Amino acid sequence: MSLSQSLVVKSIARLKPEIFDQVSCHEIGHLHQSRISTEISGAGHFLRAILGLIDIDEPKMQNTIPTEMDADLFAWRTAKQVLGDEVDGYVMAEAEVGKRKDSFRLLLEHGLAQPYDVVAKTYNLMSKYRESLALKLSELEDSDHLRNFDIDQMLQSLTEIKHEGAEQ
Repeated sequence: MSLSQSLVVKSIARLKPEIFDQVSCHEIGHLHQSRISTEISGAGHFLRAILGLIDIDEPKMQNTIPTEMDADLFAWRTAKQVLGDEVDGYVMAEAEVGKRKDSFRLLLEHGLAQPYDVVAKTYNLMSKYRESLALKLSELEDSDHLRNFDIDQMLQSLTEIKHEGAEQ
């Protein structure tokens, strides 16, 4: 490790867990998703933009979107590796009184030991609401970043990613 890398690591380690956990590691989690597949990131951006505009059975909160839940789990695991068990206390406190307490409660329900399949969960959520998402998308055709989104193509891409993962 170079001197500059060492200084960065030491600086990060001195940050309060909530800053490190929820900002830095969460965003690194999204970068990790992009390395797996840009389709996962694209699906996450699409769901974040449109899921709140349709009726769904799940609670309308950030961690209903699988890419957000996955990034939060990644953040928790990573921060815990760097900062230790005090991060668990932060997550528990946020689940009680934080601005995103419902999302933190969902994190605690899931736990760190249980694997989280972001591709399968994203596919399942998009499949479940495919018709409602498509209808809402057709109503929003003037939106530049959503105009060319193809739900069926995305579902096909996610299926291929799931199969590639199963073969490895």
